[in-house]
Amino acid sequence: SHVYSSEGTYYVTLSVSNSLGQDTIVQTIVIDIDFTPPPNTTNDTSYFTPSVFTLITQNSFANWYADTLGSTPIYSGDTFITPLLNTNTTYYVQDTVASPVFGGPQDNTIGGGSYYNNDRHLFIDCYSACKLVSADVYAGTAQPITFELRDNNSQVLEDTTITVQTGLNTLYLDFDLPIMNDLELGVSSGNTNLYRNSSGASYPYLISDLASITGHNSPWGDPYYHYFFYNLQLQQNCLSEFASVDAVFILGTDIENNFTSNDVVISPNPSNNIINIYLRNDLYNKIHVYDTRGKLVLDFNIKNDKNIVLKKSDFSSGLYFVEIIGSNNIIRDKIIFW
Repeated sequence: SHVYSSEGTYYVTLSVSNSLGQDTIVQTIVIDIDFTPPPNTTNDTSYFTPSVFTLITQNSFANWYADTLGSTPIYSGDTFITPLLNTNTTYYVQDTVASPVFGGPQDNTIGGGSYYNNDRHLFIDCYSACKLVSADVYAGTAQPITFELRDNNSQVLEDTTITVQTGLNTLYLDFDLPIMNDLELGVSSGNTNLYRNSSGASYPYLISDLASITGHNSPWGDPYYHYFFYNLQLQQNCLSEFASVDAVFILGTDIENNFTSNDVVISPNPSNNIINIYLRNDLYNKIHVYDTRGKLVLDFNIKNDKNIVLKKSDFSSGLYFVEIIGSNNIIRDKIIFW
């Protein structure tokens, strides 16, 4: 298998060699690689310099970069706190995994069964490189157990030792599944006293288009048995397109001080006390104020008062966006409370 780290069109050359020699076949098959859409992000602004900014994306499995040229990530996670900045700066964020999918029997109620102590494992065919994030087991004894992922030659690829408690346990395994048939998911030895179903299983269990649980290694070969692992959670190793995220300074020169139009006067602006919004006529009936993340923080119905007072005590320091709404017109402006 091959992992493509960049979008584009690729041509494949296959070279084969053995004890008799070497040969090359050039296939005309074209592979087009398209990344998933860019993540949703939230910019941040500051009204004084220098400042530290908080930039946000919705996926916790994300890498942050200073450019899109293949440099090393500068941070991983959903919330990036920038260093101290003096100028407007753009960063780039890329999701690294897709949403999780679940598969296999959801729990052990699919049929009869009991706790079991022999060494058994499940067979998994993996069609796309992905991560086995977690699986559920039911334990009859509280004890440490070593769980293993093995290849189709029973060689251990990854393992982890987890102390289980009696009853239902969710194991966070974090195993990387390669593209391979007959991967083995099991335990390192017997005497685990884990629950297995002796009826009710129905193979194969497809897990989206990533993998399939195809059976188990019981020498009896009973297709209705299911050993140990339920509700498997997989997550595909998948890159998104980049999204740009901006750290922007909104300084005093960027604010229209004491905004005046034929209909409205906003003054003083910026302010550390009050900001007056004076309406020159009756054409407007509502005022909306939003913070820099687009959250509505004030919804005010205008009645008879033509002078609306915004008090600093009702707001945090920062930049806000004002909409003065009429039946046929909307006036938009920015205000700042210091």
